[in-house]
Amino acid sequence: MLTLHSQEPQAAPPRHSEANAYSSCRRFSDRNATRRVGGRLTSRCLICARAGSSLDKIPIAPNILGMDRVAKQIAVARRRLGLTQRELARSSRVSLATIQNIEEKRGNPAASTLEKIAGALGLEVALCPLPVSWDKLARLGIPLSLSVKFRSRRPHPDELVSALKLAASHLSEMPGMAREREAVQAALLALRRQFPAFYRRHLERSQAIGSVFPVAITGRLVKLARLATSRFAEYL
Repeated sequence: MLTLHSQEPQAAPPRHSEANAYSSCRRFSDRNATRRVGGRLTSRCLICARAGSSLDKIPIAPNILGMDRVAKQIAVARRRLGLTQRELARSSRVSLATIQNIEEKRGNPAASTLEKIAGALGLEVALCPLPVSWDKLARLGIPLSLSVKFRSRRPHPDELVSALKLAASHLSEMPGMAREREAVQAALLALRRQFPAFYRRHLERSQAIGSVFPVAITGRLVKLARLATSRFAEYL
C-alpha cells in the first residue's frame, strides 16, 4: 500500500526473502518500489533493492496502491502547512490541474510526480504493509470459525492466493498469534493434500508460505484441515 511519511533516514533494505513482501519479487520489481539512484528515479525490488527501469513516466494505478488514502494525506498535509493548491503546485513544480485531480481522487500520477509533491510537503513516498483482514480470511474458508457464509457471491480463487500470501508474510515476521497461525497452517495443509495442482501452481514457490507451513502434523491440525477442505471445495 502506498502512503506518505515524514522524511527521515531510511533503514537498509531487507534481505532477499519473500517473507518481507506480499507477492513474488518479480511482480514488485517493475513499477511499485522507487528510489533515487544517481539523481534518477528508478524501480527497485522491495526485497533485494535491485535497480530497474526508469519510473519517471510510469503512472501508478490507483486501485493497486491505495491512491485514495494518498490523496487524503496530501490534502491534509497541504492544509496543515497553510498552502493553497496553487501554492503547492508552484513549490512542487507540478501543474495545478494535477494537484486538483489527485486531491479529488481522479489522478493517476507518475511516481516522480508524487515524489515532487511529497517533497514540497516535507513528506516522502513509501510502501507500507497492508493490514491482514482475518475476517476476510475466515470468509475465504480459513478455519478461524466454525461457520462461514459466502454472502452474495462465492470467492474467486485468486482472492484466496493473495490473502494467504499476505497472512503468511505477516505471520512469518510476527511471534505468537497461535490461533491465526494454526488456521493458516491447516488451510495450507488442506490445499497441499486435497488441491495439489492449485497448491503447486500458486503457493509452492512462495518462501512466505514455506516459512509457515506446518512441520509437525497434529490431530487437531488434521481436523481443521478437513474443515478447510470442505469450504474450499465449494469454489476451488
